[in-house]
Amino acid sequence: MNDVENRGNITRRIEFTKNLNHVISRIQAANNVDEIMSGMSQDICTLFNADRLTIYRLGEDKVSLISRVKIGLDGFKDLKLPIAEQSIAGYAALNKKLLNINDVYDEQELKQHSPQLSFLRGVDRRTGYHTKQMLVAPILSSTNGELIGIIQLINNKDDMPFFIWIEEGVQDLSQAIALAFRRFKQNRFKE
Repeated sequence: MNDVENRGNITRRIEFTKNLNHVISRIQAANNVDEIMSGMSQDICTLFNADRLTIYRLGEDKVSLISRVKIGLDGFKDLKLPIAEQSIAGYAALNKKLLNINDVYDEQELKQHSPQLSFLRGVDRRTGYHTKQMLVAPILSSTNGELIGIIQLINNKDDMPFFIWIEEGVQDLSQAIALAFRRFKQNRFKE
């Protein structure tokens, strides 16, 4: 890498950090999970240069992940995914492990993480969307390390694996979301 490329990467990383801090501040000011999902998902995608974002929370049953999906103008629907070795988000939740997958259709790449790991292709088939890269990070409680949820970034718009500093950024983002979830839960019990 030459000096010009290196300076460009440093500038890009500084800009990323500045924008990450802005998004984290907005998360800290949010009043509920829906506000994070609907109000900030596009900003988070732009920040991470991702095409799509899914935030899952741990289900009440403690064995599933729940994602709120916006339907229509004002409605939301819950989608449920089991915490299990077979799916990427489920594997990340079960093992409390960050995954940076270059190609979710590459079985050999997935098997490097677990022999049971596979990409659930049904959504791609139904929608015509093509998932390729995926960066998935657990959202863990800062007090006891327990799983709270998962953040999943889909498709790097540069069509390459997410950079290591993007991995670090998604971990910072997951910590901010964990604190927000904890605050929402505490506020719900006060009411």
